[in-house]
Amino acid sequence: YPVFMHLLAEDAIADGLHGAAEMPRRFSVGAPAGSPEIYLIAGNSAREVTTRLQRLVGTVPLPPLWALGYHQSRWGYASFADLDALDEKFRSRKIPCDGLWLDIDYMEGFRVFTFNEKHFSSPKNQIEDLKKRGRRVVPILDPGIKADPEFEVFREGVKKDLFCRTAEGQPFTGIVWPGETVYPDFSLPECR
Repeated sequence: YPVFMHLLAEDAIADGLHGAAEMPRRFSVGAPAGSPEIYLIAGNSAREVTTRLQRLVGTVPLPPLWALGYHQSRWGYASFADLDALDEKFRSRKIPCDGLWLDIDYMEGFRVFTFNEKHFSSPKNQIEDLKKRGRRVVPILDPGIKADPEFEVFREGVKKDLFCRTAEGQPFTGIVWPGETVYPDFSLPECR
């Protein structure tokens, strides 16, 4: 719930306000749904406040080093041949590159969690080969699941009731790259 805070202090009120100097310092907090939990974190520097906040909520793990390097991504990379050619160009020009991204064209009919066998004859081995050369491959995922009874991911989602529904309780459908699609309800722990 939103928290409403009201701070009044002598130095925070416009100079011209009548009676500002006599106003007491106040701090009041309210919330529309009862008592809020409030944490005030003070420190002499941003670093000190951040350290104290991290003690309260935890720290964010550092990303892997390769994720901080240069990545090459654009629409149209669909195959191992595309990635292999990119690797060769970066090597020949001595340009460091840690990540190569695949757009949705690598998928079989734009079905998420699939690889088009014409583009990747052996995805696991081909991606491992690129990794040995120092390239990480990041295939993007599109959360639109093709509404196709022949598609295993769709069948499983229907069976386990994992897709978003309309207010009327019907599966929420839309049109995205694979055609008619449904969307995972990531608010459900079993879907995540």
